[in-house]
Amino acid sequence: MATHPSVIFLLLIVAANPFHASRGLHLPPAAAGACIPQEREALLAFKRGITGDPAGRLASWQEGEEDCCRWSGVRCSNGTGHVVGLHLRNPADDLDLTDTALAGQISPSITSLHRLKYLDLSKNNVSGPTSRVPEFLGLLGNLRYLNLSGIPFYGRVPPQLGNLSKLHYLDLSAITNRGPWGTYLNSTDISWLSNLPLRYLNMDYAYLLGIEDWAHVVNMIPSLKVLRLTDCGLPSANQSLPRLNLTNLEELGLSGNLFYHPLSSCWFWNSTSLRYLELASTLLYGAMPDALGHMTSLQLLDFSHINAINIIELLPQCSHNKLKELRLTNNNFTGLLPDRIGHVWPSLQVLELYGNRLTGPVPSDIGMLSNLTDIDLSDNNLSGVMTHEHFSDLRRLTMLDLSDNSLKIKVAPGWLPPFRLQLANFGSCQMVDHQFPTWLQSQTDIFFMLNLSGASISDRLPDWFFTTFLKATTLDISNNRIRGTLPPSLENMTSLSDLFLSSNQLTGQIPNLLPSSLTSLDFSRNYLSGPLPNFVIPNLAHLGLFSNRISGYLPQSICEWNADVLNLAYNRLEGEFPQCFKPISRVAILILNNNMLSGKLEQILETFTELQILDLAWNKFTGTIPESITMIGGLSHLNLAGNSLSGSLPHHLSNLSSMRGAHPQALCCDEVMFVTMKGQERSYYDTSIYDVVSIDLSSNQLTGGIPDGITSLDGLVNLNLSRNNLTGKIPEKIGSMFLLESLDISENNLCGEIPQSLSNLTYLGSLDLSHNNLTGRIPSGGQLDTLYAQNPLMYDGNIGLCGYPINKNCTSNSEPNHSDQKKDEHDSNVLMFSFGLGVGYVGCLWAVFCVMLFRRSWRIAYFQLFDKAFDKVYVFIFVTRAKWARNYRC
Repeated sequence: MATHPSVIFLLLIVAANPFHASRGLHLPPAAAGACIPQEREALLAFKRGITGDPAGRLASWQEGEEDCCRWSGVRCSNGTGHVVGLHLRNPADDLDLTDTALAGQISPSITSLHRLKYLDLSKNNVSGPTSRVPEFLGLLGNLRYLNLSGIPFYGRVPPQLGNLSKLHYLDLSAITNRGPWGTYLNSTDISWLSNLPLRYLNMDYAYLLGIEDWAHVVNMIPSLKVLRLTDCGLPSANQSLPRLNLTNLEELGLSGNLFYHPLSSCWFWNSTSLRYLELASTLLYGAMPDALGHMTSLQLLDFSHINAINIIELLPQCSHNKLKELRLTNNNFTGLLPDRIGHVWPSLQVLELYGNRLTGPVPSDIGMLSNLTDIDLSDNNLSGVMTHEHFSDLRRLTMLDLSDNSLKIKVAPGWLPPFRLQLANFGSCQMVDHQFPTWLQSQTDIFFMLNLSGASISDRLPDWFFTTFLKATTLDISNNRIRGTLPPSLENMTSLSDLFLSSNQLTGQIPNLLPSSLTSLDFSRNYLSGPLPNFVIPNLAHLGLFSNRISGYLPQSICEWNADVLNLAYNRLEGEFPQCFKPISRVAILILNNNMLSGKLEQILETFTELQILDLAWNKFTGTIPESITMIGGLSHLNLAGNSLSGSLPHHLSNLSSMRGAHPQALCCDEVMFVTMKGQERSYYDTSIYDVVSIDLSSNQLTGGIPDGITSLDGLVNLNLSRNNLTGKIPEKIGSMFLLESLDISENNLCGEIPQSLSNLTYLGSLDLSHNNLTGRIPSGGQLDTLYAQNPLMYDGNIGLCGYPINKNCTSNSEPNHSDQKKDEHDSNVLMFSFGLGVGYVGCLWAVFCVMLFRRSWRIAYFQLFDKAFDKVYVFIFVTRAKWARNYRC
């Protein structure tokens, strides 16, 4: 955000000082003679405390140079020669400070500069070994301006700063709120601030939690014009002030403090002099007070991420011609945009209304806001058609975001826009003519983002597309029906960071050379063919090529692809995985399923040592599952289904710590993964893939038992071991896997009884135990009583099972015996039948012997038949015995 006029005004306080208050580093030297020798020595001592000066900003501070007033950043009084100002602010951007930041510590010698009025050390790394704000700064009694912002201080704000009785400007803010609270400044008592005649106070991201009377303290500083306390952990803003003394307050920044009380109860609504009011992410809620309509000087209003109502109705009453920035994002506002928006806020420069529930069309009157630079109406329910009239006078527009609405864009083919955009986001907007907007050819200044995803474009990729947006960092034209091939000129887009072309109809091969600046590349769901190029992109974090027609072998360069995500699934890749000679620790997601890859798993597991998601399903891998897989503690999703793996399951599955307890921390990614769960293939997107903690080893040739250690993986959501040759019993403690939603161990040779603990799985939504050799009574209770109605085949193929819900009674050991009379009668009948059967057998046997005794041909035929029958019976008995031994080994 640009420097507010109020801040510029405050900087003029230095005009009362006898030096020029420039923020630059190399300013014209003062006209006075040499500086005071003692102060020169103090400055040299200060330099000795600086251990790093990569940009040489203190190069002019030399002992041989007598006149320290000519040193870079030093300002002296024209009349006395005393040092009155140190301008040592790091000039670099907040995102990249290290190349020019001074490093070291603030020397106590600075207290010898008794006439020092201006001290700016901001955005340097001069926190010293203690990382504490030096208490001796409170000795600089003449100081008017103190800026220590962006220095990595932490710990208590020294109350000695309250001794600076002439201080007008104090900035102790951090650059961002990254990291834990303990790494930032904190204070439990800020009463010392009331001793200072401050006009500017910025303590953004200082930890002030528990200071209930903070509003009373600042109310005792009537000279305040700017008060910034963003993300300070302030408990509330509903203090009752007997009298508001802040009649000069122009800027109030309280964003990020979790107040959680009604908006109307805040103390600042009577501050009608406010020009900048920032209350984003404060959890304030309820109706806006009518006092908002009396704030006629407002230029910036930020009520993003709160739950306010009726703001749109009150805003036209305040600052009709002055409002420049309106930020009302993520408030769940409903209703329509004002019809005469161009007349309501004619001075508007920034309009951010994304993340609400606004409906209806965008008024064409918005095209009259000639000062607009930023428009963000994304993620609403806006509809209707936008034409060239909506953009007619937006000459200064640089940021335009209309994504995630139901808008349609219709402009004449030859229309030329009056603006030069730097960001254009039309994601989910519909291009009425289904063609690439030709007016985009004039937007050569786009260097942030161009998003045309889901824009109903059914057109050929134009030749001018990639040459027009050479400056862009993000290009997204996914989810359309774009045809054509990828040009070799892609490598010339040296600024490109993210390229998303997925879900189109692109054909041909992937170019051999791609931009080396890429961090995300997604060509998924196209018709790309040919081999995978042997490219190396050093900063590539995400590579998505799934669902294409890419063939051939994996290139050796995959050993250099140190991306977080590699998804090459659903292609025609074949052969073994290349041999890499060093492990790759960065790859967390490796998805290669539904190819024709072969070989052993050891090579992959030795290469990718820090995997979180591994999906190699439906390939041609052979061999055993190495025990080393259990050494990948971060693994939360393992899918090896549909291969030809053999051997037993790894014994130390309990080492997979990310499958125990709570779900693992998600690695942010834009990815899709398919999981066979609850009897069907389901797709999961983005970070939701981490919600499916899963092991799928189905459709292999695994043998042996299910190790008991698998039951310690109580974070598992899906376990599929079906269609193998597993034997033994189901682990008794399987009921301790309390998050299990889908369990499939069908089509194995498991035996024994179904553990009763299975009824403890309250989240279980799918169970399949069919086609095993399970016996005994089926347990009941919990989800088991309802799952059978959803899948009546879940117990099929287990002839030894009985009880509810299948229609087979279980034999009771306590069943009463028959009477002795009935038993004797039964035994007598059996005895008589056996005696008759024996007599008949002996008679028939003698008749056959007699015939064979007198007929030689009959004897030969009989013995040949007997030999054949014996061979068949022997084979049958041997095979059956082996099968029984395998099936009933429990």
